[in-house]
Amino acid sequence: MTIEDSQSQSIKKRWSSRRKDIKPKAITASQQDLIKFGSMNPGQTLPLVVEPNYRHVDLIAWVKNNAELLEAKLLEHGGLLFRGFGLSTQAHFEQFLQALSVR
Repeated sequence: MTIEDSQSQSIKKRWSSRRKDIKPKAITASQQDLIKFGSMNPGQTLPLVVEPNYRHVDLIAWVKNNAELLEAKLLEHGGLLFRGFGLSTQAHFEQFLQALSVR
């Protein structure tokens, strides 16, 4: 084993032992930080594109907590396009529609 190999092994062992001590930390984000709004093309206001800022955003819960914001955005832009939320089944889509229902 060369000196470089030995140093590399030593660094890997130290990093491995340090990594075991690192605990994941929960992050907190405001409701509006979870979602980003944009357009399909620059200068185009219809539809307003709604996309997650983070993987695995619960769209249904977010919609329930932000109904007033969505209603205001809908009135302002005339249409909303939701993208990238992973609604993969008809049941998910029905739950989404139910969460969107006007109160």
